Amino acid sequence: MIRFLIASHGYLANGFKSAIEIIMGKEIADKISTINAFVGDCNNDVKSDLEHFVKNIPSSDKLIVFSDIMHGSVNQFLIPLIEENRVFLITGVNFPLLCELVAKYCYTDDQEINNDELLAIVEMAKKEITLVNHYLKHVVIKDNESDFFENN
Repeated sequence: MIRFLIASHGYLANGFKSAIEIIMGKEIADKISTINAFVGDCNNDVKSDLEHFVKNIPSSDKLIVFSDIMHGSVNQFLIPLIEENRVFLITGVNFPLLCELVAKYCYTDDQEINNDELLAIVEMAKKEITLVNHYLKHVVIKDNESDFFENN
């Protein structure tokens, strides 16, 4: 089984999961675990929480972990937990990346994680980051649908 964990500073992890539920449904969102670091009771030990979560994943399962920022403490706590071919850590998470990976492994029977496929999905997600103001200045917007079909 492939499992998912979103770990972030603040409530970002829960926010991503909430958006997944809206777009992909509750059944899919329920397959995603979250750890919201440094919120509420400041005495919580985020490092221990992350270690406990990963340690309790059955050895036959694989885990894709999404974190918010490369040099942040959450990601730094996760780095020692990486296990080749079992625990995969992706940082700098964005919503297109989450949707693509969750869809890939929740809507198919594919239970093997391929590093090349992960890299390709990460590269695709990077392309989703766009300054729309700049983009719109460089795209010719057609006045109507017939112009679109005539020029293609």
